[in-house]
Amino acid sequence: MADREFHARIAATMAESKGTIGKIMWRGDDLLEDENPKSPTRPCSSAVLWRYMSFEKYISVLMQRGVFFSFPYKFEDRFEAGLPRATERRLFERLQQTMPGKEDQYEDILRMISYSLRNLHVVSCWHEMKSESSTMWRAYANHGAGIAVQTSFESLQKAFKRCAEPDIRFLAGKVEYIDYDTGDISISGGMPLFYKREIFRTEHEVRITRFARANNDSPGILCAADLDELIHKVVVSPFSYDWEFEVVKATTAKFNKSLVEKIDFSTQ
Repeated sequence: MADREFHARIAATMAESKGTIGKIMWRGDDLLEDENPKSPTRPCSSAVLWRYMSFEKYISVLMQRGVFFSFPYKFEDRFEAGLPRATERRLFERLQQTMPGKEDQYEDILRMISYSLRNLHVVSCWHEMKSESSTMWRAYANHGAGIAVQTSFESLQKAFKRCAEPDIRFLAGKVEYIDYDTGDISISGGMPLFYKREIFRTEHEVRITRFARANNDSPGILCAADLDELIHKVVVSPFSYDWEFEVVKATTAKFNKSLVEKIDFSTQ
């Protein structure tokens, strides 16, 4: 179905539902009798988080004084921000109660919920681990001067909140890994953004997300951050040469001299 036709059908469904869809999205606990948590599980404030990236992306963070948040629809996993089958079945049953006689609209409502989660939110993904991960190094920096930025859960939240407009709300927490055939989750408040399939369990992922509108098929948006607060340590890949380490230090000094003393070689 063409996007224009789909959006027209969604608009008509929204009008006919008289606000029911919006209530389902943001007060799912009331309308769906949802006993699941309505906010993501939060690690302790001192939890150690890592963001592995290429040298080029690290320089982009320094230059733009912020971190790029991606729309979930750009992620490779097609289940990203999707609804497990058990959740869809429960939602259908609840819609039969809240919108009787509108069975032809139920599928559009589910598609609208998925569209909102995947296209109207942006996400930054971090790895929770006390020390470096050889698996993450191989995945993100196996061929040169990769970088791992270390922070804490508390600093992650503070760094973006300090630089955001007053009306911007960030939501952060752990990703939970479930069976998408049998698992049932809350859909209120963007909670599906904090669930992934069990196959990704080794990622130990922590996310921070916010509302945003897609613009010209952009893969995401830049979120300003207090880098001195965000960056506790800059670790250079174990696959890097000594001269690459010196390049990282020299380049960092051009943009933020206070971060140079936080740079170190990987212990892997």
